Amino acid sequence: PLILAAEPTGNLHSVTSLEILRLLAELRSGGMPFVFVTHEPDIAMFAARKLTMRDGMIVRDERQEPPS
Repeated sequence: PLILAAEPTGNLHSVTSLEILRLLAELRSGGMPFVFVTHEPDIAMFAARKLTMRDGMIVRDERQEPPS
């Protein structure tokens, strides 16, 4: 199983966005892999790996320690 989420926090209130991010963190800690796409840098910080794309090309590939 793999969760694919395009803009999972798009058009949501900030409190609801945090609830979604907490749910994704719980799934990740349970071993569930997921990929999400976002245009929001503050949301992207919740990822363990961040790919930055420009004009359809990967311009940066970073591993980071997501918040608990």
